[in-house]
Amino acid sequence: MKDAVSSDKIAPGAIEAHHIAHGVIGEEHLAERYVTQRDFDTMANMERRPVTTAELAERAVTAAILAPKAVESEALAPGAVTSDKLSEHAVTREKLSDNAVTAEKLGPAAVDSGALAAGAVTSDKLSEGAVTADKLGDGAVTAEKLAPGLLPPPGPKLGSIRSEHLLEGGIEGDRLADGSVTMEKLAWAAVDSGALAEGAVTSDKLRECAVTTDKLGDGAVTSEKLCEGAITADKLGDGAVTSEKLRVGAVTADKLGDGAVTSEKLCEGAITADKLGIGAVTADKLAPGLLLPHGPMPGSIRTEHLMEGCVEGDRLADGAVEARHLEERSIHLSKLAFAPVVSGNTFGTTVQYYGLAEYSFTDQEEQVDLTLTFRAPFNSQAYVLTAMTDHPACYAFVKSKSLGSAVVTLIRTRISPQPKGIINWIAIGTTF
Repeated sequence: MKDAVSSDKIAPGAIEAHHIAHGVIGEEHLAERYVTQRDFDTMANMERRPVTTAELAERAVTAAILAPKAVESEALAPGAVTSDKLSEHAVTREKLSDNAVTAEKLGPAAVDSGALAAGAVTSDKLSEGAVTADKLGDGAVTAEKLAPGLLPPPGPKLGSIRSEHLLEGGIEGDRLADGSVTMEKLAWAAVDSGALAEGAVTSDKLRECAVTTDKLGDGAVTSEKLCEGAITADKLGDGAVTSEKLRVGAVTADKLGDGAVTSEKLCEGAITADKLGIGAVTADKLAPGLLLPHGPMPGSIRTEHLMEGCVEGDRLADGAVEARHLEERSIHLSKLAFAPVVSGNTFGTTVQYYGLAEYSFTDQEEQVDLTLTFRAPFNSQAYVLTAMTDHPACYAFVKSKSLGSAVVTLIRTRISPQPKGIINWIAIGTTF
């Protein structure tokens, strides 16, 4: 089984140091660039010489290999020293070349007065309006520094001219500065219409009630200028309200004066019967021939024309008096042509129902029920009902009562041929 384990059977990393016997690995087993003892012996016998660039591998020279101050300026590539390579305060004044510090390199407010050389701030360095009064030293502004014409010709000293030195009317308009005439400088009533610009007087400049009638131009007050309810009766001239100005239905009865509606104002057919007062139409208002020669026209006599009690019985036509003409409880017994059922009950109307009802028994029946139905119901079950048979072997009694009907039971008293016959009944009570 010699040579049973070939190289393809060995997994990567399977052979460790303890698997290798002593002296097994020779020079032929070493990979390229590995140094053997023979190489060391050869180098020992070589003449010492400097290491050239070609013999150094890329990135072989690390910071630890470099001696202090070994890297000089010519060894640095252009742009090699970046801001993160500089230590704090490393760039001193001596390191800056002339004109190296530009405006972009200066921080806000970095240049103070100590950094400015004498005479460094020239006029073109000053922004407009930069030199204010507090920046000027006392006496710094001499006459040469003032623009031509700023000072008056030789004469009084500045500030020495007071009001008493001025002639009346001596200050003309072109001598007044813009805005110098304030409200306090104006005399009473000094501003007249000629001094006002067009549109200068706005609504907030007007005092309350300042605009009087004489201030308004003809036609100046339009409908938009009038507030609601502003036009009262005393503001309207005579005849100012024409028919076109009246809204439909605006003229009510209280708006018409007495006698204002004349015949010309009435349209045809406007006077109807309900517009005429009682007695308003007199004989002279009737057209000729409208009245009969000796009395009123047929159909012209109304209730108000009749005297109280003037209509007697012979004036009433047969059937003229109907139930709707009779007053409640106005018919007394003396006025009845028949004998009514009279009851002492004062509640409701007393009525009487009566009738006949047939009955018959079968061989074995001992009793028979008959239902009696009324034409109209009573207002309670407190009505009186009586019934009797026409057979000597039978009698009747009231079994039950309701408002609209009652049940009467007939009982046979002995065994006999089937009894049959008629019962007579009467019911009296009050109705609704």
